[in-house]
Amino acid sequence: MKNLFLGLTAAALLAFTSCGSPSEPAANEEVATETLATDDHQTSVPQKQFNELFDQYKQVTTALSSDDSTKASHAAAAVLEVILQNDLSQLSEAEQKSMEPMLESMRVRAEGINKANDIAEQRVHLEELSKNMYAMAKTFGTDHTVYKIYCSMYDNDRGAYWLSDSKEIKNPYFGASMFSCGEVQEELN
Repeated sequence: MKNLFLGLTAAALLAFTSCGSPSEPAANEEVATETLATDDHQTSVPQKQFNELFDQYKQVTTALSSDDSTKASHAAAAVLEVILQNDLSQLSEAEQKSMEPMLESMRVRAEGINKANDIAEQRVHLEELSKNMYAMAKTFGTDHTVYKIYCSMYDNDRGAYWLSDSKEIKNPYFGASMFSCGEVQEELN
C-alpha cells in the first residue's frame, strides 16, 4: 500500500512538472508523509493542513456560487488566516519544499479575492486558488473524497475547475446565471 502511495505520488509529481507550473513540486522530490492517528483512519500532517484549508475554500466557492461578493471576501480572509497559521515545521524537508510555493500562491489568490473590487475579479483569483488546492490534494492525498468539477464555458469557453466535497454542481464561476454548469471530472481520495 505504501509503495502504491509513493508510486502514485511520484506519478502525480511528474505530471505536475510536465505542465510547467512553477508552484508545483519537482518530479525528483520524494514526498513522505507523517501520519496522525484519528478515530477510524490515518491522516497525514499535509492532509490535515489540506482539510483546514479546504474547509475555508469551500466557503469561498459557496459564496461565489451564491453571487455574494462580500461573503466571498470574508471567506478568503479565513483562508488567509489558515495559511498564515500553517506550521510547516511539522513537515519533512521535501514536504515543506512542495508545500511552500502552493501556500504562497494560495496566499496571493486569497488576498486577491479578499481585496477584489468586484465578483468577476474574485472569480479570476478563484481559478488559480483552485489549481493550488488541486495540486495540494494530488500531491499529498486527501483523507476524504473531493471532487474536481469542471465548467467548460467559463472565461469564453476556456474553462476552469473547482473542488467540492459533493457531486452536486454549484458553479462559483457563474453563480445564478449558470448555477448547474459543470461536470465532475475527477474524484480524489
